[in-house]
Amino acid sequence: MTIRLLVYAKTAIWMEKNEIHVGYSSPKITIFEWNGADYEIKFEKEWPEEGGLIEGLDVGDVDDDGIAEVCAGTHHIHILQWNGSTYIEEAVIEETFGVLAVVSIGDCDNDGKNEINAGSVMVYPGQDYMYWVFKYGWEAN
Repeated sequence: MTIRLLVYAKTAIWMEKNEIHVGYSSPKITIFEWNGADYEIKFEKEWPEEGGLIEGLDVGDVDDDGIAEVCAGTHHIHILQWNGSTYIEEAVIEETFGVLAVVSIGDCDNDGKNEINAGSVMVYPGQDYMYWVFKYGWEAN
């Protein structure tokens, strides 16, 4: 038996920590951190019954609090923030659908604050391919 696994990795250097964020063809994220000799798992989470994470990953300050969040896009966008000991799910944006191939953080409208840009790559029959831009200001969990 052959098992194929699609993996996407993104690196982030923030808070003086080297991290590698890995998305899978399943709705799962693994975050590795350099411990001085090797990378070890710092955080891992799976969202059952959601679309694959693949490359829907980015890191940036999306709520204008001065702390970078990890955005993980399955068919929803999960916003994770480091609380000093682990990542917590700060918010979930549920307006998206389909498997998100794009989740990127940046100042899309030149107002000096980051937005989240997301786009679907796989949708269910009857759904159109979509992209979204979400501005800061949602309520955290």
